Amino acid sequence: MGYLQPAILLAVAAAAVQFVAPYITRSYILFTPPANAVYARFDSLIANAVADGQCQKHHPELLKGCEDMHFDAGIMYAACVSDFQMRRKWIPGLGQRYLEQERSQNGGQVGQSGLMIDKMVKWNVETDEAVELELRGFPNNVDFALHGFDINVLSPSNITFYIINHRPFGSVVEKFWHTPGEDHLNFIKTIHIPFSSAGGAPTPNDIFAIPESDHKSGFFVTNDHRFKEGILRKVEDVARLPLGHISYYDDEGSWKIVAKNIIQANGITGTKKMASAENSHPPPSNNLYVSSCGGGFIRVFSRNYGSSEIYPVQDIVLDSLPDNPSLSYPSQSKFLIAGFPEPAILHDYVVKPAGEGPERSPVAIYSFRTNQIGSSFYGEGYTGEVPVETVFADRKGLLGNATSISLLVEGEEGLKGDLYMSGLMTDGIMRCRKFM
Repeated sequence: MGYLQPAILLAVAAAAVQFVAPYITRSYILFTPPANAVYARFDSLIANAVADGQCQKHHPELLKGCEDMHFDAGIMYAACVSDFQMRRKWIPGLGQRYLEQERSQNGGQVGQSGLMIDKMVKWNVETDEAVELELRGFPNNVDFALHGFDINVLSPSNITFYIINHRPFGSVVEKFWHTPGEDHLNFIKTIHIPFSSAGGAPTPNDIFAIPESDHKSGFFVTNDHRFKEGILRKVEDVARLPLGHISYYDDEGSWKIVAKNIIQANGITGTKKMASAENSHPPPSNNLYVSSCGGGFIRVFSRNYGSSEIYPVQDIVLDSLPDNPSLSYPSQSKFLIAGFPEPAILHDYVVKPAGEGPERSPVAIYSFRTNQIGSSFYGEGYTGEVPVETVFADRKGLLGNATSISLLVEGEEGLKGDLYMSGLMTDGIMRCRKFM
């Protein structure tokens, strides 16, 4: 059998070259802080934007810790936190599940910390009026712990909301409808999420609602981890294992997994046709964009309208860990995403109380044009590398700390648009006027 040893060694060496070396190289890029020069080229831009008042925070008490936001017809809708102290006890996306442990020790009942009650807020960016939306018809004594959400603008007078609610012992999707101009959401129903073995997404992160399937509550949802907590969760994170997936749901066909093998499938967005006057034109494509937080890339899928079918198109590689993506409003022609250039300090910044953890968690905003995706741009079946622009990289926390979402509202033709940014532990939404 000795003659097999060289063959075995060659096979091991080949596997190391094919899998281990790229893993080490990619991990080094993602987890090594950028060189000072990467930040330095933006220092003056950021400092001047803050000093001149071009970039300002709005409503620090009401719009705090807003993990996700969506814009339509002059209104920003945001999923925000009520209590930072409670959030530090309950961040399932980071494996922080103290609230669940507390209730387990209390026989499953609400413990000393009480219910987790976050808030949906609407902000009129022209008048600068912001109000918390009342949840009409929503059950009392039920947690409302927000993460990703999405909206379908079905008509100028009807918007539906699909909101991930991280209830302890089982996350769900809450569906509401809303009439623009009113200060409340009307509860429709709770959609329970099964285990992965039944096609579900038990660790959901973000959601993409499908307008043409709204009548049957159709949506895609990302599942960021296979393991919720414990040593296997740590192994999944450290080894950057591709155990995340995308699930699809509708009332007619129930749940099914439609894409697998994604490292920490995080945020999701996609092109859609809205019914508002500003956004009534057909979208430039029919793509879905999913951020792989642990992989440091955006996976682009094409989708068939009104169905669960999606097909991978290409991966767009970044130099940091991406969070929640968005498309520019109203044209959907630019893709934006916030990334974490120094992930080693992100966890402690978010989880540890103020004064005990790092004072800042650097952020970078990246952008690319959606018309450069896939072979249709280059022709003849060739899919080229998409040029990615770094909008800015902020090491001092002047524009954002641990920013999780950025959104561009385009200006009039020939003019720059306004950039909005928020994050898990930020006080207020940052608005940079005529920024890009």
